[in-house]
Amino acid sequence: MKNYFLLFMLFILASCSDPCKDVLCGTYGACDEGLCICETGTYGDNCEKFYRDDFIGDWGTTQQSCDVGNALPQTYTFSAGDKIDEIKITSSITPDLLLIAKVGTTSFVIEDQVIVFGIPVTLSGSGTLGAVNTATLILKQVVEGQDDRTCTYELFKN
Repeated sequence: MKNYFLLFMLFILASCSDPCKDVLCGTYGACDEGLCICETGTYGDNCEKFYRDDFIGDWGTTQQSCDVGNALPQTYTFSAGDKIDEIKITSSITPDLLLIAKVGTTSFVIEDQVIVFGIPVTLSGSGTLGAVNTATLILKQVVEGQDDRTCTYELFKN
């Protein structure tokens, strides 16, 4: 009888153990019931991967079109932003262009940002990863006194 009681107590103690005791979720995660819950912008078994990393690099244009005017072929550079769910976007043609985008799993959003090129220009847009090493970038430009302009760029990673 004592053996059964001892086994019962061991079973109770084992079932009350912390399911997160041996789970390491890294800098960007927290354990909940034995599973890692990752901060926005991260993923992986231990929250060690960043969604933004799939975007980082130099992207050339294969096709470009605008609803008003023309778009020139150019290279966009996507680099890590200041936050884990951000990328910085710069352009080879317009070196003063620096946009900050919030990254999701396979897409990003550029909220309204005012860039001054002699006059204030409001830029916004979005992007989506496509097949291997391809992406689409859509940029909307608003300038007071001018027609709004939206350009679509088909990109390939160099």
